[in-house]
Amino acid sequence: MASHAELASAHDGETLLFHARFAMADRLAIEEKVLDKFGPAAPKTARPGILVATQVIEQSLDLDFDLIVTDLAPVDLLIQRAGRLWRHMDKRSAQTRPHLAEPHGPTLVVLSAAAEEEAGERWLDAVLPKTRFVYRDAALLWRSAKVMSDAGRIVSRTSPECAAPSSGEVRALVEAAYGDDRIAIPPGLETAENEAAGKGSGERSQGGFNVLRFEAGYDFDGGRWESDSRTPTRLGDETITLRLAKVEGGGIVPWAEIEGGDLRRAWALSEVSVRLARCKGTPAPDRQTAAMMVKAQECWTLSERETPVLVLQPDADGGWSGTIIDGKGKEVLVIYSVDRGLSFAG
Repeated sequence: MASHAELASAHDGETLLFHARFAMADRLAIEEKVLDKFGPAAPKTARPGILVATQVIEQSLDLDFDLIVTDLAPVDLLIQRAGRLWRHMDKRSAQTRPHLAEPHGPTLVVLSAAAEEEAGERWLDAVLPKTRFVYRDAALLWRSAKVMSDAGRIVSRTSPECAAPSSGEVRALVEAAYGDDRIAIPPGLETAENEAAGKGSGERSQGGFNVLRFEAGYDFDGGRWESDSRTPTRLGDETITLRLAKVEGGGIVPWAEIEGGDLRRAWALSEVSVRLARCKGTPAPDRQTAAMMVKAQECWTLSERETPVLVLQPDADGGWSGTIIDGKGKEVLVIYSVDRGLSFAG
């Protein structure tokens, strides 16, 4: 969010922000805006602008950028991001790319510390101190930086005349980071690599434990038929789902406003996910709010009633704010807006 704010103040054109901490209704609206600007049907006149985004745009969205600047990530994800460069074009349209026409071509700029041979577990912290909380395998990040720096390019070979291998070929990059003959790492990263391997083994075991055996039927002998909050369907940090609400007309209503008055859909579109390390829930409401909450939850299922509700209040700046319980059990203020999503005050 800090990068978005700085770029927005320095850039005359439109600067969009897209991350996971938006209510679903707002996230869908931002997706539509991003596709209108950078999607396959976007007119050339709409393209100038900047998008600041997290990993949410790596997959699913069919986007096309003139230039991508990215923090270091595992090499396969860097290749995935590079696939969003000059995606909707033929060679004749290269001259329409601002400042990036031939001979430069599609450009991916990777921000990283140098992959030095004396690197230790926190080798990346001086440049990207928060990256190790997203990608925990410091050895994999070092290999990714090393192979990308050595190759200096990504080569995607799709035609018969380009069959000979070369530096930067996609499979060669991935094999160098992940394969049986992957490149050697500095001694200072061996412990980090072993810890990452152990964590991966544990995750595979947990995944097997969470598999539902459909042949056993709908009972607890058939597996863990529980909500996604207790049986994760994907790897990564645990998250908690909050339902955003506001007080209106003497009652609590969902954040999302939809036509037709379908309250159940409106509540579903008001959900936002937050890392459990940052948020463990919301404070107990006062008596008046609790009574309004009971009324608002009449259409909810039993499992939905386990979802914490974050009641937002308008603030002096024209935005919305509320209180959550952070990962340490303390009450903290959060701010929400349709343009910036959920952010932590201070």
